[in-house]
Amino acid sequence: MTGKLFVCPSCKSEKYLVLTARLLNDTEYEKQLKCRKCEWEWCETYSLISDENAYVYIWDSQKKISVPLHRWVWEQSNGRSLSAVEVIHHKNRNRGDNKVPNLALMDRYSHNGFFSRGGLNCKRCGHSWYPKQSEIRICPKCKSPYWDKERKQ
Repeated sequence: MTGKLFVCPSCKSEKYLVLTARLLNDTEYEKQLKCRKCEWEWCETYSLISDENAYVYIWDSQKKISVPLHRWVWEQSNGRSLSAVEVIHHKNRNRGDNKVPNLALMDRYSHNGFFSRGGLNCKRCGHSWYPKQSEIRICPKCKSPYWDKERKQ
């Protein structure tokens, strides 16, 4: 992440540690910094950075990298880190809406299926699901092989 270089207000050193990051609003976040030389602590405000895909990034002080804001928000609210196969899906498909109720945990395979095939609905039991295989044979809830056909009356 590129940004302005801060100096310690006490000793003017440019070497510091990022202790924590806290989201202030939709466009800014705050870093708590600590000088490596004199151990002075202070806070500075940063702007959130967007990429060409409209994702916003924030500095994660524990991982020491910039991470997508939606992943960071989900991790902070759920108290655990995401694995490499887990993705966070925006339910309303608005990448700028990073509120916790709009974020859903999915595995990478289901998320890819969500966009390539779309969801399926069983016409027998009404169950909706996102397929995990290229050829769908049965409804995962009612186990009917005729999930795509209306029941004859």
